[in-house]
Amino acid sequence: MTPVTLFASRPAGRGTPLFRRLTLLGSLLGLLGATLSGCGGGVMAVNYVASQSELKASANLSDGDLADLRDGRLTALRERYDQVPADRLSDGQLSLLCDVRLKLQDFGRAQLCNETLAVRAARNGDAALIGKVRGRRALFALAQQRYGDAVAELEGNQSEGARYVRALAQARLGKTAEARDAAALLGKQFKPRPVFYAASLYAAAGDCGQSLRLLEDPERRLLADYGLTALSERADAGPSKNKAPFRLDVFDDFSYGWFGGFSFAPAANVYVEMLAAQCMAETGRTAMAVDRLNRLLAFPDLPAYRDVHWAAMYRLGRLRQQAGDRDGALSLLHSAAEVVEQSRATILSENGRIAFALDKQQLYGDLVDGLLRQGRQEQALEVVERAKSRVLVDMLSSRRDFAPDDLPVGEARQLLAQLDEAQASFSTVALRGDGGGADSGGADAALSAIRAANGRIRSRSPSLAPLVSAVPFRFAELTAVLQPGEAGVVYYNVGDHWYAFVLSAGTARTVDLGTPPVRKLVLQFLKQLSDPASTGYSAAARALGDAVLAPVLTAASGQKLLIIPHGPLHYIPFAAIDGAGGPLVTQRAIRMAPSLSALIATRSRPAMMVGTADRRGAIFGNPARREAGLDLPGAEAEAQAIAHIYPKSDLFLRSQATLGQFRSAAQGKAFIHIAAHGLFQPADPLSSRLLFSPSGDNSGDLTVGDLYSMRLDSALAVLSACQTGLSDVSPGDDLIGLVRGFMFSGVGGVVATYWNVADESTALLMQTFYSRLKSGASAQEALQAGQTAVRQRFPHPFYWAPFALMGADARL
Repeated sequence: MTPVTLFASRPAGRGTPLFRRLTLLGSLLGLLGATLSGCGGGVMAVNYVASQSELKASANLSDGDLADLRDGRLTALRERYDQVPADRLSDGQLSLLCDVRLKLQDFGRAQLCNETLAVRAARNGDAALIGKVRGRRALFALAQQRYGDAVAELEGNQSEGARYVRALAQARLGKTAEARDAAALLGKQFKPRPVFYAASLYAAAGDCGQSLRLLEDPERRLLADYGLTALSERADAGPSKNKAPFRLDVFDDFSYGWFGGFSFAPAANVYVEMLAAQCMAETGRTAMAVDRLNRLLAFPDLPAYRDVHWAAMYRLGRLRQQAGDRDGALSLLHSAAEVVEQSRATILSENGRIAFALDKQQLYGDLVDGLLRQGRQEQALEVVERAKSRVLVDMLSSRRDFAPDDLPVGEARQLLAQLDEAQASFSTVALRGDGGGADSGGADAALSAIRAANGRIRSRSPSLAPLVSAVPFRFAELTAVLQPGEAGVVYYNVGDHWYAFVLSAGTARTVDLGTPPVRKLVLQFLKQLSDPASTGYSAAARALGDAVLAPVLTAASGQKLLIIPHGPLHYIPFAAIDGAGGPLVTQRAIRMAPSLSALIATRSRPAMMVGTADRRGAIFGNPARREAGLDLPGAEAEAQAIAHIYPKSDLFLRSQATLGQFRSAAQGKAFIHIAAHGLFQPADPLSSRLLFSPSGDNSGDLTVGDLYSMRLDSALAVLSACQTGLSDVSPGDDLIGLVRGFMFSGVGGVVATYWNVADESTALLMQTFYSRLKSGASAQEALQAGQTAVRQRFPHPFYWAPFALMGADARL
């Protein structure tokens, strides 16, 4: 019989907790009641019925809504509510819809729903509803790994749920002492909800032993009464009208049911089961962990809980990998990655998508490692591209302003509209979270419609197809970005283990680089490069080259290299690394890219086809700033020299080099050259900026955010300013900085700098660079020539190494 959990703590001096003795009382009272069932007695039934009445009255929920909640049919409830305009839903109904969408990890719609509630709450002055809206915002932030935002949203909220979320966020930030303190207080109670919070916090703080002690405590009975075992034990009893629902949130909108004040063992709780499985795996109870994970994955409603769904598949995949079942492990890891990507696609904000990748990287690393162990190199490379949080690729593709050279514009728009319609249909079905149920055929049909739309695009426009594919890019599409005579090198690390994929002529070879101390070598190298008086740069360049470059060069044929860095390698100029035989720039022409997928997404954009015929550029030099000490006479001379090489270009100097002139003159030009100050903001990379001349109320600052709203459509941009090439590298390996902004605005290739540049050496490099461009060289070849010219006069890499070409290799 299930206990009636009405009291929060264990009375002192008693051998048996009061709530356990009330179980017996409940049985006796049940003899007097008219509603006996296998799930409990009269006291429980009275409280449950009372809680339903309260909920119906406060939230305007129907009997059908309550039935769906009772049986965990979240998707059915969401579909019904989706048919009703939001302004016709009560606050309670809309709040419920927000919570259901959050559990489905339909983040975009959940956030829009919550902000609709926020408007209502502000209009009506409803302080309680405002508190719930902020609580849900904290849950969005928590789900997307934005822990600081989660804590900020809960400022002043002293509810039990708020304390739990704050402590969990602190644990995820590495502040485990705060999490343990909160867990110790919550763990003194006997109600299921605080006990679950305590067990979760202990696990987050790394103490799975204590977590399991709470879960398996015979007096609290959390796992016994709230795990999936309880569901299987009741399977023969059939549906019960007294079966309690899942709890949806931690801020008491629907506090009956799942861990609420009226909770009495719901049919199943996937979070309790997942926590137990996780901690059993981490404490060596492997067989029990496998059993519970299998039970989770067999639970028909699990796909409605995507956070648990992917984690369960990932955990079981790792355990199967350890047991030697490599094929079974890879299948589970692949499926887990697909669920992750479905959730990521629903996140509206750029920061949210980047943060969401934080705790998913080990999943992709294990998948890559497993594929490489089976010699499946091409598939491993595809997963490497999927591992990146892909925000830039998503943003590029979402604009849908491609200019395919093999299809009329009108027909391209028609095909894209058909694909958009098919994808919208699939999203509606997929977000139901149905797992092999009656509606799974709908998902199959919707997916078939997407593939059919993609098939029409592929047959009519091979250049457009890879950009709008509903599935990740395939190996042949990824390697198609290589130019004739160019090899590609894609770096990737799994933990401390580093790999390099060497690509050429449609083939891939994997070079196992072992476990070199890459971060330490990068820091030593950058320290030497930043000081023009240093003498140890050659040794540092060779040490890093021996670790990550020399083993690769023997496998990479051709005179050109496309390099896709990973992690700390994004911060270094590869031209200066010594891979045996001197700096790389003396052996190969180099270009960089954030990912192969980003190159695909830029290859067929208007930038590559507009404005290059007359070779005109827009040149901006030494903008006049109000701040003291920002005059750059060398930049002004540099701009004038480039205008002499390309005399048809528009030249803007000093007070003429305004942001307004940039907006009007730069669009559609063959190239853009900016010789000005640049600022990289590591704490807020979206606020990194180039400093133009102010005019009127306009400060003249061009930020990354500003670039997102522009259409430049140029083949090449040269940012001859300080630190324009620096970007923040997220754990998902997305780059956030000025280069990203220019690529999004439609620029094919970007030449930018890693550190503050010197006037004299920069002037020589730029004159050589543009002269070679005009003579027919590509940007990749011209930059190599410019760096070589500077190196002959200024041997230290401080002078010649800061410039790098990122993106497409343009010709003017």
